[in-house]
Formats: sequence, C-alpha cells, structure tokens
Amino acid sequence: MPSFGPARLGDQLSALLPPDATGILVAFSGGADSTALMLALSALRQAGGLDLRLRAVHVDHGLQSASRAFASQCRRVARRLRIPLALRRIEVPLQSGQSIEAAARAARRDVFAAVLRPRECLLLAQHADDQLETFLLQALRGAGVAGLASMPERQGFAAGWMLRPLLPWSREDLRAWLETQEVGWVEDPTNADPRFDRNYLRNSVLPGIVARWPAAAATVARSARLAAQASAVLKREGTKDAESAAVGPDLEIAILRRLGPERQRQALRAWLARRDLPLPDEDRLIELQRLLDVRDDAQPCVRWPGVEIRRHDGLLVAIEPRPPSAGGVRLDWRWRHRRRLDLPDGGSLELRDDPHGDIDIGKLPDVIQVGLRGDLGRRTTACDLKSLLRESRVPVWQRDGVPLLFDGANLVAVADLWFEAALKPGPGVRHRGRFVWRRR
Repeated sequence: MPSFGPARLGDQLSALLPPDATGILVAFSGGADSTALMLALSALRQAGGLDLRLRAVHVDHGLQSASRAFASQCRRVARRLRIPLALRRIEVPLQSGQSIEAAARAARRDVFAAVLRPRECLLLAQHADDQLETFLLQALRGAGVAGLASMPERQGFAAGWMLRPLLPWSREDLRAWLETQEVGWVEDPTNADPRFDRNYLRNSVLPGIVARWPAAAATVARSARLAAQASAVLKREGTKDAESAAVGPDLEIAILRRLGPERQRQALRAWLARRDLPLPDEDRLIELQRLLDVRDDAQPCVRWPGVEIRRHDGLLVAIEPRPPSAGGVRLDWRWRHRRRLDLPDGGSLELRDDPHGDIDIGKLPDVIQVGLRGDLGRRTTACDLKSLLRESRVPVWQRDGVPLLFDGANLVAVADLWFEAALKPGPGVRHRGRFVWRRR
C-alpha cells in the first residue's frame, strides 16, 4: 500500500463508503492515529474529495487523571479543523469477571451507537498493527474463524455503519505523515502498562516477531481476510438452518436434532445473533447442544450474562433475564377507573368488554386484589393451580408471574386461564367481558 495521505485515504473511502451514506462521524481519542485520520479527512474535504457531512465524537471515560487534558486537546484540534465535536463523559460500569478494558470498550461502543445518526458512518482509526495484535490475541484465546477474522473494514452498526479505513497502513506510516502536519497529539500513559494483554503483546512480543518477519502485519491481514470469508460462509449456512428450525422467535428442537454437531452450533449462533442476544462461550455452547437431547418433560436452563435458554413444548426459547419482583406484592385494582393493570413483573392484566365474553362484568367486585403466584405461595385454592398452569402450557419460568385475582380472601380468577363459576353470565346478560393477560 502506498504511503498514507489524504489522497490515499480518499481512494480507500471510495471503496468503503456505502452509496447512500449521509455523513461521517470520527471516533476521536486525541491520540496519534485518530488525529492523523481527522487531519487527512479535513485535507480531503478542503481538496473537494469529500462531500459528506463530517463531525467527530470524543468519549471521556474518566478512568485516569489525564482524561480532561485529552478532551481539551480534542477540542483544540477539532476547532482548528472546523469539525464539529461532541464530547461525552461517562462512567464505566464494571460487571463481575469483566476487565476494565472490556468494560470501557463496551461503554464507548454504547456512546457511539447513541450518537450515530441514520445512515452515518462511524470511522475508527484502527490500523494494520492493531489488526495484527487483534489476530494474535484471538489466536491465543483459542478463537474460531469468526474471532480470527479480527476487525472488518466495514460492518453494519447501530443506525449506520462502522468503517476502519486505516487498516492498510501501519502505525509507523500514520505517524510519519502526521509529523509533517505540525499538529500535536496525546499519548495515553496506559498504553505502556504491561498488565494489559494488548500492551504486553505490542511492546514485548511484536518487536521480535516483526524483526524476524517484517511483513507480519500484511500476511496476518491476509489470514484475517480468509478467516472472514470462511466465517461469512458459515454464518450464511447457520442462518439458513436457523430459519428452517424457526417457530416465531424460537427454534424447533426436532429440526435441530437432524443437523450435525457443527451445523447445530452455527444455527444456534445465528439464532442468538438474530435476536441481538450475547453469544455464549465455548463451554456454554456445548451445554446448549446438550439441552437438545434431554428428555421432553425436563426443564433445564443454560445461562450466561444477559440470556437464559430453556426448553418448552419442543422448542428452544431464549429469554432476557429480569430481576424478580419484590415479594408479598398485592395490588388493589379499581377496574372501573382503569381497565388495564400493570403487574410488578412487567406483564399486564386487562378487562375488556366482549359481547361473547364468559364473565358477567356486573358480578365483579368494585376492587379486585391482584397478586403474583410467586409472591403468594402455592397455597391450596379453589383452583388446582399446578394442573391448570401445566394444562394451559404456561412455561415454567413464567408461572410465578401468573396474576391471581381475589375478592377479599376468595380466589375469583387466575389471569385469563380460569375464573370461578359464580362469574358466569346468566341468560340475557349483555354486559360481558373477559380478562387478557399479557406476559412479560
């Protein structure tokens, strides 16, 4: 690839920008790489080689004392180049078992997704050396072809696209050009901290590799492209298999069982990706495959952060876990004033007028006490709840959220599944209705 500069960047963007793109948003950290990208884009715009709206965003994580200085440097550069800059200060939430690097990356990605406008392109300043580091880190973690594909040059993201136009150039290429521009940049002191895997690889391992194999970045980039091609084929096949097994948002287990183990894995990944759910690690994926072969009346569950997978009625069901509701909740429902009641678990209960309904609305008490089954226990009532819920095919994980309706101490209805005989309308009754339960 020829030396870096605005014209070369323009050629690269011509190949990467979607034809219906409406603008460019630069992820601007203030470091050398993103500064080179900003300056080259500005020069390209001045030369008439870029007619899209250009703006930038800087994310201040507040993780180090120098972060405000980074933000100030970004403002100075953006002001000089007359590029609008959005500054976002955030707190990085750290989940159990998550590294600070991963948490900051996820938080930054959330900001980018929120700021990106429809059909706008987010430009990241990752380059050939970053790609080499990513490939090696993925290989050391035992990644498959999807991981070894590393960072694509273009991918869909939020309301638009994510582009990495600098992948053909090395860190040295970018800095050599940047040093001719008389514009400063910031150096992140954490980039020298060997506690972080990427820094250790960059500073202690890669110099020896590049000294022995100078073309390592280019050859590994080729391997990443080949892995990306193989990954795309596997994703297409997995998507086809997932679509053939789809029953609404769920998957039919009998169809998945007909597939070989590798096709099952690809189908499961494609299904979860289509639902925008977190993908499992290798161990959870193996557990998920075992879920296909348990007996039909079993109620197993495979969990990982952000998702639960269960079986129900011959289907594989993906659920986003929610915290349990507070115990002992009982609501007074004055249904004459509001026909819809929001339940503590996120569901709802509604009383609808229906000329063919099975309930005489005139027989209902003015105030109905409503509680969730899980809050009120499994005490004996006028209805065999366990049998009712099983026969009504209510999934096990939803049964504690079934609303029970009381008139004082008397159970008068269970969601829209059962009501006591005394509520049935007699001959000539016109004011009829029915309950409608919306599950969370």
